[in-house]
Amino acid sequence: MIAKRPGQSGRRLRRMWKPALLLLLVLPLVASNADPLLRRGAYIAMMPTDPPAGWLPLRILTANIGNLSLGCLDHYNNKLCYTVVETAIAASISRLRPDVVFLQEVLHPSQCEGWIEDDPDKVCYKFGEQVEKYQPRRLLGPEYTIACFARAYPALGHPLGLECIAVRVDAGSIEECSPGELCLDAGRLDRLEDGCDPGFAVASVVAHLRGLRVALVNVHANSRDYRCRVAAIRQIFERQGDIPALASEPYSLIAGDFNLDPFAGGPDLIEFLDRTLHGSDDDLIQLWDQYVGAYGSGRSYYYHSGPAEYQPPYPTAYSVFGRKIVDHVLSNFALGTCITLGEAPGTERIDGGWGMDHRAIVGDLWIPPPGVEPAR
Repeated sequence: MIAKRPGQSGRRLRRMWKPALLLLLVLPLVASNADPLLRRGAYIAMMPTDPPAGWLPLRILTANIGNLSLGCLDHYNNKLCYTVVETAIAASISRLRPDVVFLQEVLHPSQCEGWIEDDPDKVCYKFGEQVEKYQPRRLLGPEYTIACFARAYPALGHPLGLECIAVRVDAGSIEECSPGELCLDAGRLDRLEDGCDPGFAVASVVAHLRGLRVALVNVHANSRDYRCRVAAIRQIFERQGDIPALASEPYSLIAGDFNLDPFAGGPDLIEFLDRTLHGSDDDLIQLWDQYVGAYGSGRSYYYHSGPAEYQPPYPTAYSVFGRKIVDHVLSNFALGTCITLGEAPGTERIDGGWGMDHRAIVGDLWIPPPGVEPAR
């Protein structure tokens, strides 16, 4: 068993001394709250523990499988680059058998083309001889219908990664994608704002899960530009002109790496500088709190992860700047809670103990049969 359940305006700075001055002013404040666990406010989870009669089980998994190590730079662009880690993740997914999978920072085949990898431990080694060129298929196997999304970098002419949504064939289907296929043209992407990195994406598909029509939204929001991050997350919840919100279905399930820690009690140093340097007037936490809360809070969407799992929530991402809770699972209709693998007691990481900077989240949810009103 892998899982065992336990009981953000600054004006754009034009001179180099200003960021340095900000650093000196803010660093003591950040240092005094270095442990994110000490900065999270109280949060009450109210998720029912027992599903209503007739509701159907649905296991979901979300995982940012990228790797910030020096070995995964250059052509890999911090995507999953080690074969042993890929194998470990594939084995974990096979054991967990999730019905729905949200993957972020997956390697795109074009990243292995046009050069020769001489390290036999890397996934691009002898790429021309590999039978399966798509990493998401190697991770998930033949039992899934997979919809992947990517944007090309104009200077390169190809993408530097994939974001994927997968549904087990025996659990449902994805519109615009034939059962068991890997599709690159199903669903829709968020609109990329001018100047934003095309390597980040929020994508949505319509799936039919146990007969229920559901919007599945896979989130990989910009980690480097606050303005771009706000714009991407806003499109999840809000209509943009004549373009519906990405989570526009009466039944919507949203998961992934939002690069947003709603429980930090305020921006950390990196976010503060990012927000100031990019001149954003938007308050992302205010936007988030408008739409997301605990089950029973009256918000449009509620947590299945984070505070629904444990108080205070387990961290889901680690870096040299500390630990954060940036990976989330939300819905407007389902019941059930999630587990942060490798953080919750009695659980294991899906990467074999190394190779991922994020922790995967698995959830055993319950969804209503067709015709039954969603949970609120």
